Amino acid sequence: KEFDHIANIRNNGADPRMLEPAAAFLEDQRNAEKPFFLVTSFNNPHNICEWARGGRGQQLPDGPIESPSLDVCPPLRSNHLPTRNETDIMKFMRKSYHATDMTPVGNFTEADWRKLQWAYYRMIEIVDRRIGNVLDALLRSGHEQNTLVVFLSDHGECQGAHRWNQKTVFFDESSRVPLAFRWPGVIEPGSREQLVQTGTDLFPTLCGLADVTPPANLPGLDLTNIIMNNTHKKRNYIVTSTHFIQGEPVDGVKHTPYGRMVRSQQYKYCVYDEGKRREELYDMFNDPGEMENLAYKNEYNKIIQQHRNYLAEHCRKHNDSFRQV
Repeated sequence: KEFDHIANIRNNGADPRMLEPAAAFLEDQRNAEKPFFLVTSFNNPHNICEWARGGRGQQLPDGPIESPSLDVCPPLRSNHLPTRNETDIMKFMRKSYHATDMTPVGNFTEADWRKLQWAYYRMIEIVDRRIGNVLDALLRSGHEQNTLVVFLSDHGECQGAHRWNQKTVFFDESSRVPLAFRWPGVIEPGSREQLVQTGTDLFPTLCGLADVTPPANLPGLDLTNIIMNNTHKKRNYIVTSTHFIQGEPVDGVKHTPYGRMVRSQQYKYCVYDEGKRREELYDMFNDPGEMENLAYKNEYNKIIQQHRNYLAEHCRKHNDSFRQV
C-alpha cells in the first residue's frame, strides 16, 4: 500500500523542513483510533560528504557548522593506516576514489582527518536534536506509550579509518549501522547479541511486532522474539554487498568491482570479483579495527573455507550470481 501523504522530497529533501510536516501529521493523530505509520528521513550526518569536498561548514545542504580549531578535535583514529596485507583491489580503489571530486581526501593531512571527525560528530548532534523534536511531537500527540519507534541508518562513514571517508567499503565504520527499537512498557531497554541484516530483517520484524502476517518467502529474519524476550535464533552468518562505481582510472586502468561480505560471530570475510589477491579475513574479537588481513595465513585456511561455504550457500539460496574465488 502506498503512503497517503508524502512531504519534503524535492531535491532529496531538506532536514530543517522535515520537522513541520512530521509534527503536523502526529498532531492529526491525537484522537486517531486506527494505527498510523510515519517515516521521517533525515539526511544528516550525510553532509560530511560535502564538508570533505570543501564545504567546511559554508555551503552545507542542511545548515552550516562552525569551523573547528584543532585543539578541540578528536585524535587521529587508531586504525587510520591501511590494513596490513590488504588486497590489491582495495589498494587500487583507494587511489581511484581519492582521485575523484566525490571523495577528494587523498591529500588530507592528519589535521584534516581530525577536523573531519569533529564535523561528523557535530552533524550527528544536529540530527539527534531533530529526532528529539519528532519524539517531542509524538509525546504531545498522546501516543508515546502505544507507539513503536524504530531508528536505523542505511550506512556509516569511515571518518578516516584506513584512509577512507564515505561508505562503499566493508569496514565496520561504513557497514555497521544502528538498529534501535523503542516501545515504552513493552520492550525492555538493553542490547541484543544477534547478527542482524537491517536491509532484509526490518520488514519481517515490523510485521511480527505488529502481529501481521508477512508476505511469503521474505529473505530476512523476524527479530520479534529476540527484541521482546532477548532470546536468540541460531544464525551462523549474514551477507551484504557492495559495488565500487565512483572511482576514476588510475594510470589508464578502470575497475568497478563487486564485493560480498560474510559476517559470522567472530570473523568478517570479504571477497571481490576483480584483482589477484581478492580475499580478506578479519578476527573481529581480537582485531576490531580490522588492521590485519588474515586471509593469506595458512593457519586460517579452514576458517576461510568455512566462510566461502557460507557465501556459496547464500548465493544458491538467493540466486546471487556473484563470482567467487
